[in-house]
Amino acid sequence: SCYGDSYLPKFAIDGSTHTFFHSNIGQNPEWLKLTLTSEAWIDRVAVINRIYDDSWDSNHIAEIRDRIIGLTVSLIGLKGNETCGTINSTNSNSSSVADQTYSLNCAGGFLATAIFLYD
Repeated sequence: SCYGDSYLPKFAIDGSTHTFFHSNIGQNPEWLKLTLTSEAWIDRVAVINRIYDDSWDSNHIAEIRDRIIGLTVSLIGLKGNETCGTINSTNSNSSSVADQTYSLNCAGGFLATAIFLYD
């Protein structure tokens, strides 16, 4: 489920850095499952953290930046699951898309039907 109509799951994959998905606050674990239209060979998953405005106060920026710590990405397939990895630290204090993009390599690749992200 999601936090509100402005933060729907579809915004997690819409290609825009001006929209974002937000899960319900306090529901643990927080998760997002992307079901693929057909099986696909996946060897890397890139996650872009929420881009913040540099005019925000430093405490809010740190909260948004660090929120991605602990996010785990797994692939779900017809023959089992494969964990690509967990984001254990943030890249930078910068709010640029490049600095807030985290790439997780998926151990040589995996034939997946879904991508599962959870905290």
